[in-house]
Amino acid sequence: MNRRHFVAGSAALATAPWIGNLPTVRAQDGAQELHVGLDGEPTNLDATSPAEDLVQYASSQQIFDSLLTYSFDGTMSVQPNLIETWSWTDPQTFTFKLRSGVRFHNGREMTTDDVKFTIDYIKDPANGSSIASFVDPVDSVEITDSLNGVIKLKFPFAPLETYVLQKIFVVPQEAMDTIKTAPIGSGPFKYEDWKKGESLTLVKNPDYWQVGKPTLDRLVFQFFPQYQTQVSSFKSGDTDIILWLNNADADPFKSLEGTKIEEMGLFGNFYVHINVTQDPWTNIKLREAIKYGVDKQLVLNTAQLGFGSAVDINELPDSPFYTPDFNYTRDVERAKALIAESGVGDFSDDLIIPNTPTEGPIGEAVAFSLSEIGLDIKPLKLDVPQYIERAFVNKDYGIGIVGYGGVPDPDFYDYPYLHTDGSLNIFKYSNPDMDAALEKGRSSTSLEDRQAAYYTVIQRMAEDIPMVWLINEYRFTAIRSNVEGFQWNRSKYYNYLDAKKV
Repeated sequence: MNRRHFVAGSAALATAPWIGNLPTVRAQDGAQELHVGLDGEPTNLDATSPAEDLVQYASSQQIFDSLLTYSFDGTMSVQPNLIETWSWTDPQTFTFKLRSGVRFHNGREMTTDDVKFTIDYIKDPANGSSIASFVDPVDSVEITDSLNGVIKLKFPFAPLETYVLQKIFVVPQEAMDTIKTAPIGSGPFKYEDWKKGESLTLVKNPDYWQVGKPTLDRLVFQFFPQYQTQVSSFKSGDTDIILWLNNADADPFKSLEGTKIEEMGLFGNFYVHINVTQDPWTNIKLREAIKYGVDKQLVLNTAQLGFGSAVDINELPDSPFYTPDFNYTRDVERAKALIAESGVGDFSDDLIIPNTPTEGPIGEAVAFSLSEIGLDIKPLKLDVPQYIERAFVNKDYGIGIVGYGGVPDPDFYDYPYLHTDGSLNIFKYSNPDMDAALEKGRSSTSLEDRQAAYYTVIQRMAEDIPMVWLINEYRFTAIRSNVEGFQWNRSKYYNYLDAKKV
């Protein structure tokens, strides 16, 4: 869900340029305080299950620390974090050393016992973690001493280093009862207050292991279910950063005094997702008609004002896993013929859509495209929690719209979403050939073998059509000019360690 897995940007919400100076927002007590706008409210703050709600992830990731992290430059290289040093003893044995002196917000020192607990907790099906598939290859976590440990794998698994340990935020066992509502982590900011329907306030962790950081005294995430309210708050000076600026507002905001705009093409795409076990979508010809019937350029223009690009697969051209072999063009007549061949007759269905400023226009454009090939598909916008419940929890739908925030490694999306047993398989899709390719992709150690495996994955997606890929996500962020040191990258990691107001 590209911007909770979801993002912002909609021509329908375009606003006019504004003029004048924006007042400087500072806390009344003179503390360094930054206000960051989110396009909704987190469902919870549980860092052990972050993948279904990026609004949750954007806020809770400041409370916790991950084992590894990414750089904030174009390379997105793997960097140490809670794990200070590591090595591969063999392809199935990952040896690591934790930083000394890292403390949770309750004052207790973090140890390898906490790493083991966290990974075991995520692995346990009883806990329902949305990232359980990420750690399926982990056989065990062995404790050498309080700072040293070993992760034993069931098979060679390159993604452990390339993205899995970046997604694992260490949690203290004794604080699990309140992890959803008042979490305790080891991150740069501590939980202070959650005003439902309004804001989440975090305060500086004075004992953070990076000495002298963070610079901010308070970090306040403001919840704006209505995008225009967020814009008004930024105009008035009550909000310092809009993480997900409407693409239509990029140029007007560039003309807004006291504002700077940053933009970036991200890892991750929007797509039509289909429940392949629900009639009439069990019919492959009907799914193929969707594939050829959707006007992706209309979707791109409507949702992102042409920023970014239409996509036919979920690997971008700068990825070593990209292939042009499955590119295709819209063909309305072919789509109509496929509908006739399907024999499904007249029917109507809802296109479920998370009600965000990007997914909404995408859904409307997709529904209009499908009306042009003779299908009665009605856009049904749901509040994000309702959408998550229906699509990700109950899988109670036929067809829908969603996006995802990606990382450089294809296993991140492909395995949990497309494997028969994947923890995010919203398609209810199952194919033994796909499963075998996914398993080969994550267990191979050579780039060539992984490329071959993911070629098969892309081929299976193109032929079985559990989804139709639409557009790549292109993101604009609005930042007040008096804010310095804030960083973000192509995988929607946000860094406030050096953020400050000047």
